[in-house]
Amino acid sequence: MERVEPETIKVRLLGGFSIAFENRTLQSLPPQAVSLLSYLIVNRDRPQTRDLLAGRFWPDLPDEKAKKRLSNTLWQIKRATEAAGMPALLKNSSTAIQIADDLQISVDAEEFEYQLTEFDREIRTRQVRGVLADRLSDLISAYPGEFLSGHYHDWIEPERDRIRDRYQGALVELIQLYKSRSQYDVALRF
Repeated sequence: MERVEPETIKVRLLGGFSIAFENRTLQSLPPQAVSLLSYLIVNRDRPQTRDLLAGRFWPDLPDEKAKKRLSNTLWQIKRATEAAGMPALLKNSSTAIQIADDLQISVDAEEFEYQLTEFDREIRTRQVRGVLADRLSDLISAYPGEFLSGHYHDWIEPERDRIRDRYQGALVELIQLYKSRSQYDVALRF
C-alpha cells in the first residue's frame, strides 16, 4: 500500500502574513492573532506557557485580563482555521500552547534563511562562483519583503532586524561576486 504524505501548510512571514493549505487560505485574522500565531509558528519547537504568552502580548494588563485576552485570541485563531477548512494548528493545554507537532509546516522565512546558510557554506568550499552568483541573484530577487511587514509587536522587531541583516549581507556578497567577475553593470543593479 502506498503511503500518502500529509499536505504541507505553507506559512508566509516575509512581506506580510498568510497561511495556505490545499488551495485554501486563512482569512481575516485580527493583527494581535496574526502576531500570536506567527510567534507560535516561529517558536513551534517548544511549548509556550500561557503565563509567558499573556505577559508578552498583553504586558500592560493585569494577569487575569491578559489571560482572558489570550484565550479570546486563541479562539479567534481556532475559528479562522476551522472556517478555512484547515487542520487544527494549535495543541492546547491548561498551562501551555504549541503548534501541533504532527503537521507539515513550511515557513518562507526559514526557507530563505536556510538557502542563505547553504549559499554561505557552498561559497567557502567552491571555486566556481558564477553558478553561485546566479543562485544568490535568484534568491535575492525573489525576496518578498521584511518579516511580517505591516505588523508590529515587540518580538517582531528583533526577528525583522536579524533577517534584514542576513538579506543585506547576502546583497553585499552578491555585489562583490559580480564585481569580481567584472560584471559591474549587474553589480550596480543590485
